Amino acid sequence: ICKECFYSAFEEEIHDVIVGNQLFKAGERVAIAASGGK
Repeated sequence: ICKECFYSAFEEEIHDVIVGNQLFKAGERVAIAASGGK
């Protein structure tokens, strides 16, 4: 799978989870963090 396809699939999956589970409301502030695992 190419990098662009991976990013697209990952973004779509995350979006579906957020919308499907109503995790956030309009106007809320959200912090996102990622770890490189080191």
